[in-house]
Amino acid sequence: VFTEQMLKTGIPVVVIDPTGAHWGLRSSADGNSPGYPITIVGGEHADVPLEKTAGKLLAELVAEKRVPLILDTSLLSKTAMRDFVTDFMETLYLRNRHPLHIIADECDMYIPQRTFPGIERLLGSMEDVVRRGRKKGLGITLISQRPASVHTTVRSQVGTLILLGLTGTHDIKAVDEWVVNHSDPDTAKRVKASLPGLPVGEAWVWSPQWLQILQRVKVN
Repeated sequence: VFTEQMLKTGIPVVVIDPTGAHWGLRSSADGNSPGYPITIVGGEHADVPLEKTAGKLLAELVAEKRVPLILDTSLLSKTAMRDFVTDFMETLYLRNRHPLHIIADECDMYIPQRTFPGIERLLGSMEDVVRRGRKKGLGITLISQRPASVHTTVRSQVGTLILLGLTGTHDIKAVDEWVVNHSDPDTAKRVKASLPGLPVGEAWVWSPQWLQILQRVKVN
């Protein structure tokens, strides 16, 4: 829904899609008519294949042409996916100068809390975009079902939090740490207590500095 709204307003969007789910943007909800004009690179529904070495090339294309893309990495191994995302994010941060939004779905798959040798460049490139990307025209949305599994270095830099229902103790704790640091104890307690029972289609939007709101909303 978030991506659809951006495409509808003409904002260039790039989706990093490790599960192959976002191809549905090309179709209407009932599957009987076209959806949004976005090119799919990689995956089982690809317009063009995704090569693991193409991260730099695709980033340069996006920075220059500002074309909306789905980068479907679902057919790559985890190592190849992380190498691709590293090259893409590093190059995009260096080359981009105009408004562009990145949707990083299932981001815990490539910026995990449990690190290992060789992931330092990837974490550094993601942190650059999250912390300093707006100076280059870049915005980013990190999506994860497991907040506790997203690396703290990146997670702690988030400026706006959109919370759907959570039941896992570790995930609620990870979210609570962010809310506690940005609100008073009573507000943090109220948000935390609501998460296990939050109905499908409802979310908390918590943006203490940018939007300056804490609001429980219904999602389309």
